[in-house]
Amino acid sequence: MGRKLITYALVDDDSVYDYTALLNAISEKYSTVKKFCVMAGISTRSWSDKVHDVTPWTSSEITRIIAALDLTTDDIPRLFFTKRD
Repeated sequence: MGRKLITYALVDDDSVYDYTALLNAISEKYSTVKKFCVMAGISTRSWSDKVHDVTPWTSSEITRIIAALDLTTDDIPRLFFTKRD
C-alpha cells in the first residue's frame, strides 16, 4: 500500500504559526489526521482548534504528539512554534 498525502486546510490569514512541518511528520507515519489523533489521544475537534490557533497547545498534548510521531523534544520548536511569514 502506497503513502497517501494528507491534505488539510491548516490556517487562515490571521494564524500565527505554520504547522506544515507537523503535518509532514504526520503524513510520513499515519494515513489520516484522524488516525493520528487517535494515537496521540487528541480529538479531531481539539486538533482543528490548535492548528487554527483558536486554542493553545498544552504541554501534555505536545508530549503525546511527539511520542506518537517517534520524535524528540528537539523537534518541538520546528513543529509547533514556527512563525508564519
